[in-house]
Amino acid sequence: MKLNNIRNVTIIGAGPAGLTFAYHALRHNINVKIYEGRRIFAFKPCGEALAGDALEVLPFKLGYKYKWMLSDMKYVKLYYNGIYYRTIKSPFGERGVIINKREFLQSLADIIEKEGGKIFMGNFYKGKDADADLIIDSSGYLTFSRIYAKEIYKREYRLIPVIRDYAEAKDLLEEGYLLIDLLDRGYFWIFPYGKEYYNVGIGGLYDGETLKRIYEKKIKYFGLKIVKNTRQGASVSIGGLLSQRAFGKYYIIGEAAGYVMPTTGEGIRFSIFSAYEFFHPEENYVKILSKRIKFNAKLLRLAIDINQRLKSKLIAKAPEDLILVFLGEQNVNIQKILSFLRTLVKEISIKDVQNTLFALYDFLLNERVDLKENKIMNALAGI
Repeated sequence: MKLNNIRNVTIIGAGPAGLTFAYHALRHNINVKIYEGRRIFAFKPCGEALAGDALEVLPFKLGYKYKWMLSDMKYVKLYYNGIYYRTIKSPFGERGVIINKREFLQSLADIIEKEGGKIFMGNFYKGKDADADLIIDSSGYLTFSRIYAKEIYKREYRLIPVIRDYAEAKDLLEEGYLLIDLLDRGYFWIFPYGKEYYNVGIGGLYDGETLKRIYEKKIKYFGLKIVKNTRQGASVSIGGLLSQRAFGKYYIIGEAAGYVMPTTGEGIRFSIFSAYEFFHPEENYVKILSKRIKFNAKLLRLAIDINQRLKSKLIAKAPEDLILVFLGEQNVNIQKILSFLRTLVKEISIKDVQNTLFALYDFLLNERVDLKENKIMNALAGI
């Protein structure tokens, strides 16, 4: 649908995707109505990590310290099944921050209402809005779109359970550090949340009871004291982008469309870009993000199949760039990764290595990494 044909837009959900879409719609002189079923922002629990590049498409001053910015993210302490292996740079970029998600969304909502947008909190969308030229579904994993796109969701949408709490602990992490404990089929995180608390959580390809049991062990292992009445449970999409996201005048963005990094569950950044891209298709964000998420999904499947001994070796000795790719980063040194992977041919089946490398090759070329094609092909030919 062309922008000049849109005068009125209805948005379902006031999360990062919906509010970002509303802000850019208003900048294009489009009338905006947002329906949010909950009476509060940030109903869904998450790690509350916001990558620096997402700030570039939002109405906030770069370099300014807003009250919803709780701490910087510089480094990640990387564990595997409770054992510390190494510290790497953060995959969230130089300006990545831990945020108070509720205050962040409230600040964005205040700007939208000041610009003339209408937000109806505590009002679930009823499926009727005759004035709307376009209806944006940004309703998250509890997506409204299942009503009119049942088959595609049944075929393509995949969810994993997630648990999140706030906790207290003494001297667990230094300022600017995060902790990620990789599991065989998931991940456990500890992020600083201000000066007194931590945002802790777990997600993975486990049933709910197994996930809860692993989570309780992690809480005890890391010496965390859970703050009462803060536990929340939800699901996260890891199936990748839906192959079809437009249905008549409905258009799906954010997690409702699968904009989530499969290996980490990171979704705020990609939800924001999915909204921004609608107004700036020339920047090809959807195409780029789709390739990144699909590639990351392949890495997730490979990581699950690798045995524990080899997985430990990869985490301990792989170049930092390979770990960052697994965590969703795109700015990496491909030569280091290829060189390292060539040494693993005897430990991983050649087919698996080649499939991963060719996927990486295609991914990096389309991300316009500054490396000539013939160098990559020569590296692949040397396997």
